[in-house]
Amino acid sequence: MHIDKIYGKHEIKNSLTLRILKTPKVQRLKKVNQYGALKYVTQKMTTSRFEHGLGVYVLLNKFWANREEQTAGPIHDIKNNIQETII
Repeated sequence: MHIDKIYGKHEIKNSLTLRILKTPKVQRLKKVNQYGALKYVTQKMTTSRFEHGLGVYVLLNKFWANREEQTAGPIHDIKNNIQETII
């Protein structure tokens, strides 16, 4: 069960998505702030890229996206380069 800051409780039932979410590359996104350097401007900007990806999954599921699109949603930020994670 995932509790999203905006959309509330949501269960991820797709086994492939669940396996992908447990990989080290995706888990790394928990340490990356969605807002980059803006996190230093205000303490309110605490959303991680991992949380953002799960929010994307919730929206894709809500709007009846197919399984492939739903699986891609939470991992679309994996590709971000190292410079973004340093900030």
